[in-house]
Amino acid sequence: MGSGGASCGGRLRPEPLRRDSIPRSFVPIVQPAVPREPRIRPLTGFLVETLAAVALTGCLLAAANWGAGLYLERRAAAALAKTRSQDPQDFAAGVLAWMDINPVPLVADPELLWRNRPGSKKTQPINPEAYGRPASWSVSIDARGYRSGPPELTADHPGVYRVLCVGDSITYGFNVDADDTYPKQLEALLTQRYPGRRFEVINAGVPGWSWLQGRRYLELEGLALRPDVVVIGHGTNDQFFPTTVTDSERIGHSTSWLSRAYRRLAIRLARTNLYRLAGLLSPHRAQPGAGCAAQTPGTCRRVAIPEIEAAVREVDAMTRAAGADLVVLNTDFMETPAVEGLRRAAAMVPLRSLDLVARFRALQTVAEEQGERMRGLAPAGALASPAAADTHTVVLRVAKVPETSVLRVVGGAYLGDSLRFDEPLYDDGTHGDERRQDGVFTATLAVPAGIHAIEYRFVADGSPEFKGLPPFPSTQGVRVRSVGEGVRGPVETFGALRYMAERTHPNGEGQGIIAAAVAEELAALPSLRRMLQGPLQDEVEDTSRR
Repeated sequence: MGSGGASCGGRLRPEPLRRDSIPRSFVPIVQPAVPREPRIRPLTGFLVETLAAVALTGCLLAAANWGAGLYLERRAAAALAKTRSQDPQDFAAGVLAWMDINPVPLVADPELLWRNRPGSKKTQPINPEAYGRPASWSVSIDARGYRSGPPELTADHPGVYRVLCVGDSITYGFNVDADDTYPKQLEALLTQRYPGRRFEVINAGVPGWSWLQGRRYLELEGLALRPDVVVIGHGTNDQFFPTTVTDSERIGHSTSWLSRAYRRLAIRLARTNLYRLAGLLSPHRAQPGAGCAAQTPGTCRRVAIPEIEAAVREVDAMTRAAGADLVVLNTDFMETPAVEGLRRAAAMVPLRSLDLVARFRALQTVAEEQGERMRGLAPAGALASPAAADTHTVVLRVAKVPETSVLRVVGGAYLGDSLRFDEPLYDDGTHGDERRQDGVFTATLAVPAGIHAIEYRFVADGSPEFKGLPPFPSTQGVRVRSVGEGVRGPVETFGALRYMAERTHPNGEGQGIIAAAVAEELAALPSLRRMLQGPLQDEVEDTSRR
C-alpha cells in the first residue's frame, strides 16, 4: 500500500490550509449584523414603567388606607366620646373627623363643612334612655340632603306657599321621628288651617350647624329655592363648645372655581383613613388661630357674638333682596350667650323673632303651678335666706316615681366640681316633705352661697332616670336649676323633662309648640296674606293646563 492520505478503512482528512497558500486576491465575506427592532419603544417603556409604579403605589396606599380604617374603627367610639366630653377642644374638628359614625348621618362639604348625607337611613334608640321607657327614632334623608320636603323640588312653585326651615339639630329634629319635627308639624298645621291651599315646608336643618353655616347655605343654595319665607334658628353650637379654629376661618368665602376645586380636593383627602389616622396619632395640638386671638380673652368659641350679630343682619338682607320674608328663632335651650348676638341684630334692623326658650319656660311654669295647686303644695319659687348665711336652702321635689325601696337625688354644681351631693328623698312628712305619703318625694339641700346653679338627676335603686347609651353616651340627661339665694323647685316627673327629649332637644310635644308659634307668626306675614288673597290651588292648576 502507498503512503497516501488515506489508508484502508480510514477516513480522508483535509490538509490544513496554510497562510501562504491563500491567494492574495481572496477577501473573506463577513455578513453584517442586522439590528433587531426593539419590542417596546423607549417612550412606551417609560410610560409602562410609570404606570406600573403608580399602580403599585396606589395598591400600597389602598392597603395602608384599609389597615388604617380597621384601626380607626376600634378607636372611633372612644375617641369621639373623649372629644365630646372629657376634652372638647374643638367640636367642629370632632364632627369632621368622626362623621362616618356620628349619631346622625353626615358627609363633609367643601362649602358648609358638613351636611346631611343624601339618601341615608338610620334607626337608633333615643339617647339618653328614660327609666323604663326605651324608645327609638328613625332618620331618612332624601337625595337632596333634606330630612323632609316635597317629593319634587323645583325653583318655580306657582300657587304653593314654600317655607324653608334652616337650623341645627333642633330644626333637624334630633331624637324624634320625621313626622314629629316642627317643620313637618308646621306643614300639617298650615294645611289644616287654610283648606284649599298648598304648602311646602322644607326641613334644611343640619345637626351641629352654626349661624355662619346657615348663612352660607342660604347664600349658596337655600334662596335659589325661592322660598316665600325663611325660618332660621341657630345658637347653641356657636357658643357652647370651645374650639381652636373658628368657623369664619374654616368656611371659605371665595366663590371662584379654583378655590372651590381646592376645597373639594382638601375635603376628599381629609376623608381618607390615612389622613384621619395621622391626625389622631399626631401629638401636636392645634394652636388657636387668628379668629380665636380676635375674641375676648378666654375660651375661644366657634362663632363670636359680633359674628352672630353680623350673620343675622346678612341673612335679613339676603332674604329681603330675594323677596322672601324672614322669621328668626331662639331655640338655644342650653341658654348660651349666643342669644345676645340675635338681640343686637334685632336692635339694628326690624326682625320678626320668636324666643322659643322663653315660651317653653312660661308654659312649663303654668303647668307646674297647676300641678302644685291640685296637690295642695307650696308653689315653686325663691326661698328667703338670712343675709349672712353662707349656705342657701334648695328643695327638690319629684313625683310619679317607680316602685322602689331607695330613691335619691345625685348631682353637683353646674359646670363645676366645687359641690357634689347624693341625698335621699322622703315622702314621710320630714326633711322638708310637706305631705306624708302623697307620692311627692322631697330632698332639702344646703348649697354653698358661691354656687349659682346645680345640675342633678333622680335615681331609683341605683338606676338614674336618664341613662346615656353607648357608643356615644348623652350627657344631656340632667336637670339644671338656678339656686339664687334659696329656691323651692317645682314638682318634677321622674324620667321625664316637660316638652323635652333631653335638656337640649324638644320631644314631639315640644316640637309641636315650636310649630304652633311659627304658624302664628306666619299668619301676619305679607307673603302669606298675598297667597291667601290669590286663587285656590285648583284654579291655579286649571289656568296652567289651559
